[in-house]
Amino acid sequence: MTFDNRTQPLPEPARHGEKPPRSGARIALVVLATVLGLAIIALIVLLFARNGAAPASTPTPTPSASVTPTSTPTAPPSPTACGAGDLTVTLGTPDGTAGSTFVPVIFTNSGSAACTLSGYPVVSLIDSSGSDIGAAASPDTTQPISDNTIDPGNAVSALLKVTDAGNVDSCDPQDAVGVKVLPPNISTPVTIVASGYTGCANGSANILSVGPVGPVVAG
Repeated sequence: MTFDNRTQPLPEPARHGEKPPRSGARIALVVLATVLGLAIIALIVLLFARNGAAPASTPTPTPSASVTPTSTPTAPPSPTACGAGDLTVTLGTPDGTAGSTFVPVIFTNSGSAACTLSGYPVVSLIDSSGSDIGAAASPDTTQPISDNTIDPGNAVSALLKVTDAGNVDSCDPQDAVGVKVLPPNISTPVTIVASGYTGCANGSANILSVGPVGPVVAG
């Protein structure tokens, strides 16, 4: 056996003032790698969480309260003039005075709507054949004409004056069996059976006069 008697060199002792090498860089790299790994993991978790979450619901808009437009009230139509079919014509109770008799001619609205009537009616006495006895009543222009609106069931009247035939010269008296009335502005006559009136066959001896229609005259 051969032995190497050469002496092995011993490690050099650390020089005075030198520090042994440290592993700080390696530690720093490890820490940095750890942080990056954690950050990547956190990012992956966040992405999975977003993809798996239910989509946010879209808020339903609250419907605004609808405003109902206020309708403008319309005025009722103006009444039209009374027609022949709207009126019922009658005579009121006669009121006799010295030498004359006054009797209301009453116009009642028998229709379903209000109508208007104004002016003078045409009134005459008739014989048994329906013919006029003498002249028709003359308008009493001392009374003003008024506009009258007659509601259904209501009435207006015109006052007829009949002068006693015996008080009129050249009268040629003739008993009447009725009264014929033409309401104002209406061409259809109404015949009313009435007794106790005497007309003058002589048309120049006018014994009748009538006022305009207005509020019902008692009678």
